[in-house]
Amino acid sequence: MAKIGLSAGHGLYTPGKRTMRTLDHKQTREWWLNQRILVKVLEILKGYNVTVFRYDDPSGKRDIPLKERTTNANNDKLDFYLSIHHNGGANGSAASGTVMYKYPKSSTETNRLQPLLYKSIVKNTGLVGNRSTPLKSANFHEVRETRMPSLLLENGFMDSTVDVPIILSESHATKTAKGIADFLIKEFKLSKKEPKDYFIKGDKGQGVLQVQENLYELGYKLLVDGLYGDGMTSVVSQFQKDNSLEIDGVAGPNTQAKINEKIKEKKNEKKDYILPDGQYFRVITGSYNSRNNAQEMQDKLKGLGIDSFLSVYKK
Repeated sequence: MAKIGLSAGHGLYTPGKRTMRTLDHKQTREWWLNQRILVKVLEILKGYNVTVFRYDDPSGKRDIPLKERTTNANNDKLDFYLSIHHNGGANGSAASGTVMYKYPKSSTETNRLQPLLYKSIVKNTGLVGNRSTPLKSANFHEVRETRMPSLLLENGFMDSTVDVPIILSESHATKTAKGIADFLIKEFKLSKKEPKDYFIKGDKGQGVLQVQENLYELGYKLLVDGLYGDGMTSVVSQFQKDNSLEIDGVAGPNTQAKINEKIKEKKNEKKDYILPDGQYFRVITGSYNSRNNAQEMQDKLKGLGIDSFLSVYKK
């Protein structure tokens, strides 16, 4: 299974790493922009057979030293390492674009991957900009000290009149993440995870969490934490007993199908709406221009035990 390393550049409080105030009054921190993309990549890769390591502090509170990041990456024996950044140096001009860095003495494989990752990202984002050399070499620590193919992405300028509105947008982060994920899936031949149709004690993850949420929605009391423990086994057994299923505490295909059926039924239940005191719904059975016809209907309603009254109105 492929092992991929991702690092959101800097930390939340790294001095100077933020957007230009005159272009973004919030002065959004670079780490926040970087990690937003990283988290989106992680979300996509959850559906694939791959091991992903993260080398920045997920809270952003600590700017983990570069040496610590690369040492950990080397110890983890990765297949690929990517550091995600946003650029500076436009100084309020219209300088724009995505730039991909490698180490000047990179391996043949890194040289091959650099343009492929760049193209995959800009294909999704469209942020080509006006860089004459979007594929660059630099003596950056992360691409120099890692012992696997490694690249550093500068995903637009934080002080550019053109790029700032783009890189602040949620859609740009989503597109960038898709470009990165598309590249990783293709180049490292990542296969999709087969959906699991049963869960047992000891399982954990999104599938377990979904079953827990559904059971909770149906009124069963359990801890919704994505972990299939004794408590969940007991609740699943109770649900099986309540619905005349085989009682084994396993959330298998039949049990999950019944849970989904009950959820659907609950969603389709007719919901009542109670008006505030002094307000009522009025049921009107018909309108007649003949009093005799109106009274005839009133007599029918009376025979059914339904009180009614006549009123005159103009359309």
